[in-house]
Amino acid sequence: RYMVRPQSGVAKVGSIGIQYSDSWGEKDRVKLNGSYFFNQTSTKNKSLLERWYYAPSPEDYQIQEGESETSNYNHRLNMRLDWRASENISIMSRTSLSFQGNEPYSQQYGELTGESIENNLPYEILYNGSQGHSQAYRFSEFLQYRMKLGKQGRTITVDGRYSTRQTPNSWSNSFSTLRTNFADGVAMPDMQYVHSDSKQGEDDVRVNFTYTEPISKTSQLSMQYRFDYEDQQLDKRAYITSDDSYTVVGEPNPLLSSYNTSTNAEHRVGPGYRYAKGRNTVVANIYYQHSKLEGVANQQYISDDFNNLTYFLMANVAFNPENTIRVFVNSYTQNPDVRNLQEIPDLTNVQYITQGNSKLTSSYTHRVNFHYVRSNIEKGRTFMWMFSTQLTQDYMAQSIEYGKQLEVDGITYNPIQYSTYENMDGYATLRTHVSYGFPITPIKCNLNVMAGANWSKTPSKIDGKTNFTSNMGYDATISLGSNISENIDFTLQWNGMYNNATQSLAVRNKSNKYFSHTASGSLKWVFWKGFSITSAVNYNQYVGFTDDYNEEFLICNLYLGKKLFKNQLGELLIGVNDLLNQNSAFSRTVGSGYTQNSWNSVVGRYFTVQFNYNL
Repeated sequence: RYMVRPQSGVAKVGSIGIQYSDSWGEKDRVKLNGSYFFNQTSTKNKSLLERWYYAPSPEDYQIQEGESETSNYNHRLNMRLDWRASENISIMSRTSLSFQGNEPYSQQYGELTGESIENNLPYEILYNGSQGHSQAYRFSEFLQYRMKLGKQGRTITVDGRYSTRQTPNSWSNSFSTLRTNFADGVAMPDMQYVHSDSKQGEDDVRVNFTYTEPISKTSQLSMQYRFDYEDQQLDKRAYITSDDSYTVVGEPNPLLSSYNTSTNAEHRVGPGYRYAKGRNTVVANIYYQHSKLEGVANQQYISDDFNNLTYFLMANVAFNPENTIRVFVNSYTQNPDVRNLQEIPDLTNVQYITQGNSKLTSSYTHRVNFHYVRSNIEKGRTFMWMFSTQLTQDYMAQSIEYGKQLEVDGITYNPIQYSTYENMDGYATLRTHVSYGFPITPIKCNLNVMAGANWSKTPSKIDGKTNFTSNMGYDATISLGSNISENIDFTLQWNGMYNNATQSLAVRNKSNKYFSHTASGSLKWVFWKGFSITSAVNYNQYVGFTDDYNEEFLICNLYLGKKLFKNQLGELLIGVNDLLNQNSAFSRTVGSGYTQNSWNSVVGRYFTVQFNYNL
């Protein structure tokens, strides 16, 4: 694990690791596994973004270029211990320790034209960026004690987890456009420069107790109690500086700084039932959950209580060796954190200002997953149908306002977009997917055919009006894989996806239709005296029907190899990736009141030498 979120761009990665495993005692009663891993990454990216806003948002057009570079390193140590102290007692330990350093840099420059621009100005300059440095460490320890109490199925399990994440050293410099000034036809932005120093910490303690009691040979009852305590601290001190972002004078700016502390204590208790016979299993649990959030955000005291009932149901039913159904039905809650609740504007980027909402409550989600599998091993045929749906009450949605003026400490801000949070009902998703695979004996190949549909609806508010962003998508895949011999292996595949996104408040262009598909083929052929050819071809195309666009590229990879050593366990390959140098990182996104196309840096054509050895 690299411990950073996936990033767009081209990355240089170096890593090394070591792992240890051993066991001791009679019948290997004690087992120990340990590992150390280090990695270092450097990711560079150049990006281009085009975004179209449409009603109910002001009808604007935004174009923006950006560049970023992020350096990251981390050390990671993991240990796991399993000890069967006796026939009735087992102890388990999981330990994790990591240390990470991160240095991000980014800047974006662009223009916004359209209805949002006031005072008859031709456009607004979008210019912002940041750089920073942070170091953090994590530690977690999980312990579990499990004891059998004589009768089969009667057990007590006690486990606990302590985890901490601390960032004692972090700073950042950021800048953003306050407003655009025009003099003699020349556009000049007024800038705000901010330097920030921050310390952040998070501690979590969780204790869980479970008792199970058999009521028959195939079923048992259980009672579970869990206590979870979270403590978060954030001390951010920010200063408005000169244009070098380093010269800090005076006291921290109270409108940019924040001091947050919060605790969240949660109790969860409830009974459960389990039935198991052969390949059939049914598990059902229901919990009463009470949590209390308390905190201080910039001298603003916040306190809230949340009470909920949650449930969990799992059933695995095997009608016979060929037909199996598995169903999951559960619910869960998500509480707002203290930063979502504090009503203090974040002025780090004054063109896009965000603020919390102290009236937020927890969201409640219901989820259903269904799987049906029919397999015929003798004939090599498999059929699968999957269905899932999700519904969220009091979804923490985004509430956006355009043209809103804010006066803070005598300074008037005119952000392009002001956003906060609001609980809204109506968030829902629905997905179904079927697949069928079978052999084609005359040509010694396997054919898989898949098709699916997915639908989602996300609520939001735009200028006080409720808007629903809905997306209906259809996808299909056909894949043909060879099973001819050990020396020839090929795969042919086609995948297509059609999307239709709509906005409920849109006056025109209510739907946004686009299509993407990929056709690919790969070949591995070992011929005379262990020489081999490895090749892959991928054709990608993105077609927009509502906004006319056509993005396509063809990627060809080709390698010449030679099998080596006894039994041809090694192989040396020389080749080229992206032979035609056409790779493109393109993506289309539909949000609440906007559609955007974006491009990012990718690795183009490159030559490589590889050596593989199969143990």
